[in-house]
Amino acid sequence: GSLTGSVDYSAFQLTAFAHWLPGLGPLQRVSVGPAMVNAHGDLSVTGGGAGFSDLAVGSTGFAVAGQITLMPPRPAPVRLGLELGGRKAFLPGQDWNLFSVRLTVHY
Repeated sequence: GSLTGSVDYSAFQLTAFAHWLPGLGPLQRVSVGPAMVNAHGDLSVTGGGAGFSDLAVGSTGFAVAGQITLMPPRPAPVRLGLELGGRKAFLPGQDWNLFSVRLTVHY
């Protein structure tokens, strides 16, 4: 026989950012602020998955968030950028670190 397993994890977040526009080369925006995160994590395994039910996560907590935006400094109607972000969510029992890398379009 064979056994399969899957991990499902997700986080819904609501963030209020304050932005600073330093204009230092490609560093065009720095954003920080508070956030609220709803985290969900679940592990399912065929043939004995009930043994992992105590490891499931489903909680809501506060977080701190920050991100930087890198894009060309020259003025243009549309600019492509790269956002690098992170969140530290303070959840009951275990804190979560969330990181993101996104392509952005600023107009």
